[in-house]
Amino acid sequence: MLKALLLGVASGYILKLMQIVCNLVLIPFLISNKVLGLAGYGQLSAVLATIGLLTALYDGWRLSCARRLGIAEKVGEAVYMPLLVMTLVPIILLGLCAFFYGDYILVWLGFGDDFQNLALIIVVYFLFEQVNFLSEQCFHAKGKTWIVNSVLLLEVFCRTLTIYVLFTVWQPSIELYLKIFVAYMIIKYIVYGLWLITRRSAIGVDTLGFSIYREMGTFYYSLPLSVKGLSIFSVFRLSVVVVNKYLSSELAAIYSILMVTLRNYITQLFVSVLRPMIVPLSAGIGLSQFSNQSQLRSLLKNYELFVCTISLFVALLVPYWLSAWLQQDLSAYYFLYISGVAFFGLESSSSIKNFLLVSQGYAKILTLFALILSLVHVSYLSCIFLLHDMLAIQWVIMGVICFILLYAGISVPYLFSKKIVKEYDRRVFILPVIYTVIVLLSLFSLQWLRYKQLPEELITIYGLAFFIVYLFVIYNPFLDKQLYRKLLPIFSR
Repeated sequence: MLKALLLGVASGYILKLMQIVCNLVLIPFLISNKVLGLAGYGQLSAVLATIGLLTALYDGWRLSCARRLGIAEKVGEAVYMPLLVMTLVPIILLGLCAFFYGDYILVWLGFGDDFQNLALIIVVYFLFEQVNFLSEQCFHAKGKTWIVNSVLLLEVFCRTLTIYVLFTVWQPSIELYLKIFVAYMIIKYIVYGLWLITRRSAIGVDTLGFSIYREMGTFYYSLPLSVKGLSIFSVFRLSVVVVNKYLSSELAAIYSILMVTLRNYITQLFVSVLRPMIVPLSAGIGLSQFSNQSQLRSLLKNYELFVCTISLFVALLVPYWLSAWLQQDLSAYYFLYISGVAFFGLESSSSIKNFLLVSQGYAKILTLFALILSLVHVSYLSCIFLLHDMLAIQWVIMGVICFILLYAGISVPYLFSKKIVKEYDRRVFILPVIYTVIVLLSLFSLQWLRYKQLPEELITIYGLAFFIVYLFVIYNPFLDKQLYRKLLPIFSR
């Protein structure tokens, strides 16, 4: 098991490195005036956010299936085929709605009349995204994550190369971009399907009718997780559509690069590699009865410190790398990007605790917290509309940051300490509190330095000074009580 886990993590990080490199090259190419331009990329981001809305509807089902396949693997059950049928039925109904009403829905979302057949392309994209996810979970549950990562690695490289070549030769368009994705998804599913067919006994086709009835429990477990996924989606992705419709496509692009692209980079580095394995592998383990709770807490604490430290370092260097990467003058948005990247790190730091809570059956309580906070966030955005008669992008991102702090910084650590560790510990809030104070101090100071029109190099150096302060506070050994007790006799001699 440990060997399979290490192999999966290693191959996963190779995959994420490839994804990041490809995106680093592809995004400046797409937003250039010769391709889609900033406005075109903003529209593409809004389309992808619409697909993300559908994915959020299925997020609970995806996590529930991952958990179910992990349990099934441990007890020797065959559940793939019934789960596949239950996955397909709602998507077929969705396809019928897209066929008859798709154009009207797209106009309502602010895409205009020039997107023909885009709704059906979105449904096909979404269909293969879900069936591929389900197939991949079979590999994860068997400890063969490296196979999935190898297939994805090849897909990412070939797809990026295809987009670059076709967008150079043909007329670039959003429809062409999505069709390229769909083509590679179909190829990938054929590869997975050939592997599953050779293991027919593992997919549960013989007693399909009874199996579907038996898996209704998986469906019921997924419902609160779907509400949780929609709640979080309404904060991070749906706002891209809102900005595109009510502000401008250019601002939608700027907002999407922060809220989607950079957030994905951080989650890919720290979360996406572990997510496919954590839920199915830990579903059959009772973590609350885990013999060495202190080791578990220490491991998670070190992970959180590592993620937050790297994220803050990258955030404070925004004036150095953002404009150089995108080849656009985005100095007016440095303040937003620094705060966004920093708090995305705080969000990622609690991700493992979030997934462990899901695998241990605490989806409902997580959903309750996410739903309440997302409703507060929606109310906040509504007040901005009413009070200001406009939705400024700064206010949108401020609402997102508050959501991250309340949900990932406070709610998830609190639930983990109560439900898994079975011991309430106020120290779980030390990191988010100190982290937030350091970020806010650095942001206000950097904004003041920009107001004084100082060179960007000095602003970056000043930001790094706050990073050193953070290191001193977080990694100060005298703040660790156990280590302090060990060192005190030495210094008292």
